[in-house]
Amino acid sequence: EVVGLLRAREPIQIVFSDVNMPGEMNGFALASWIRREYPDVRVILASGIANLAETAQDLCIEGPVLAKPYSVEDLVRHIKRLLGHSA
Repeated sequence: EVVGLLRAREPIQIVFSDVNMPGEMNGFALASWIRREYPDVRVILASGIANLAETAQDLCIEGPVLAKPYSVEDLVRHIKRLLGHSA
């Protein structure tokens, strides 16, 4: 869905996705595509599997990947940091 929204030029600043997704594209492929096609859009990937979280770290250079389980407060703090707001 986010691919269609980005292509429609919706004003999206951050995409938050799990590494494991239904369909043909996983979170890694989505993050790679976004970095290539829309470099100003920030990506947050989440994973409950430790080695997947480490791989996602390479695609989300703005900060640590959220490892599950994460708190709402951690997610909000991460989003605020990506948007340049004080956390």
